Amino acid sequence: MNLEENFAELDKNALNFVATEVSVSLTFAKLARDTSDYDKRTRNVANALRGYETALYFLRKAIERHDAVSSHITEGMKILRCMLREMGQSIPE
Repeated sequence: MNLEENFAELDKNALNFVATEVSVSLTFAKLARDTSDYDKRTRNVANALRGYETALYFLRKAIERHDAVSSHITEGMKILRCMLREMGQSIPE
């Protein structure tokens, strides 16, 4: 593998990581939304928020290197941001 192929593989893996992080965070957000248990809700909102922030960090890094980011990742981020806001979290754009 040459250097260019290594960077391409790294970028692919980074986007796969972001997609996984968004998926897991959406699961936490749905669990938080659907429970009436205060402790579970608090814990799952915190986990969803941490995942959102992590995904956002790595997504911004990926965007710096590439203009095109998978639409399912950006759509997942929008849904997660809306869900977190509905649960009272202050989420930046």
